[in-house]
Amino acid sequence: MPVMLLVSACNGSGDYPVHSQVEGTFSVRSEIDSTRNYANFRVSVLGQKEGDVDTLGTALTGVDGSFVMDVHAPEPGVYPISVDRGEGDLAMGEFVAVDGDSVRVSATFPLGARRLRIVSPENAAWTAYRNAKVQHNYSMAELIGAGDYTADMMERVITQTSTVLWNIQSTYPETIGGNLAKAESVIMMEGWNDSLVVARLVDIDPSNASMVEVARAARRSIARLEGGAASLRYLTQLVDEVPESMRAGIFA
Repeated sequence: MPVMLLVSACNGSGDYPVHSQVEGTFSVRSEIDSTRNYANFRVSVLGQKEGDVDTLGTALTGVDGSFVMDVHAPEPGVYPISVDRGEGDLAMGEFVAVDGDSVRVSATFPLGARRLRIVSPENAAWTAYRNAKVQHNYSMAELIGAGDYTADMMERVITQTSTVLWNIQSTYPETIGGNLAKAESVIMMEGWNDSLVVARLVDIDPSNASMVEVARAARRSIARLEGGAASLRYLTQLVDEVPESMRAGIFA
């Protein structure tokens, strides 16, 4: 799933109700720069407004490499975070913004193959979700690339990923990454283990951001297990439970 770049319509922190407090430290490896002057690293969390880049928070480091900034976002979500110094772009990452979150960001440059370290339960959940997806794609590519694979072999990979995704919510409850992983663990099992799809439905909150996709998968699983009338009853009941913004998707 691509990173969500949320669009805002108004300027000013008062119109951006999601507020995260961010602090951190950047440094440079001593063999690259022994001066221990880590000033002027610029860190920014970015959004998009009417096709232009919208800076949701930015700060410069002091000589000791430390910084503090407030991030104000229009909605909870995943936003790009960048680090530059002078004319050089040093890093890009993904920053989860939720109201009231306290986040710590750190890095030692040059990063090489490493990523920015972004620490909070929300960001840890997103990293766990992202890593599970990367591993799943790798495992599927490896399986298909080897050739002579069977449906049972593919089902094992899918089931393993589904279990990993489902467990992220247990470790990081009520997080963006956890809720997304939970929904996707159900969606990917449709057609492979319809009984498991139905069993897990009761644990998916109707307000889950991926509920329309969950409902599509569940409708097919229920129809295979119990018939078309049962799947229609499920959707009819669900329409009354989901947020109004999702109802058109459920009807469709």
